[in-house]
Amino acid sequence: GGKPIFYLQGSLGRGKSVIMTEFCRRYDSDIAARFFFRRGNGASSSVERLVPVLAYQLAEYCQELRPHIVTAAREYAQRRNTLKVEELVQVLLSKPFEAVESSLPLSRPLYIVVDAFDECTDPEYLSKRFLESFLRFAQSHSSVRLFCTSRPAPPYIGDAFDACPAPAVCHLSLDKDVDQEEVTRDIRRAVHDILTHGAQSSKWYHARDDILETLVG
Repeated sequence: GGKPIFYLQGSLGRGKSVIMTEFCRRYDSDIAARFFFRRGNGASSSVERLVPVLAYQLAEYCQELRPHIVTAAREYAQRRNTLKVEELVQVLLSKPFEAVESSLPLSRPLYIVVDAFDECTDPEYLSKRFLESFLRFAQSHSSVRLFCTSRPAPPYIGDAFDACPAPAVCHLSLDKDVDQEEVTRDIRRAVHDILTHGAQSSKWYHARDDILETLVG
């Protein structure tokens, strides 16, 4: 049950990536695939890179999907120079899920994380077409749970999520829906947990009384 798509939106410095990083740390074993957009990094700034990466990770994570994604990858290798971005989603993601679900529903939800979509550097028309296809994919398969973040700009990103049927999307804005003091407390708590979790970072935490103030404010 529940909504298949969770969209977290917020301006620079609101803590989206901290929340996403903490979510991935806490639920690492439950996340089937993840992708963090990074502007200026060719390998991490394009939807044409995103889809193959997600497909590969899904194949690694889910045995039921694996043979169907291998078949899809062969088709992708033959057609990669002619595939439109919406066809990329169809070939590498939708078809494998359809093949599995035609015989037996997947036994557990598959969580897919995509962070900082606003840092995608593809032309707007390409990104729009991708988002429409990607969100349609997430709504079409009951086992998919999609968690995405973005800044409010460019506005077409939020518009794409808002265009989905209300029962499909949980849209949370860190700019509007949550008191800033509460956001700051949550970020401080998440950063505290991250710092005290690792051996080296724990040394930094205990060595400096002001480290939380320095990192979060």
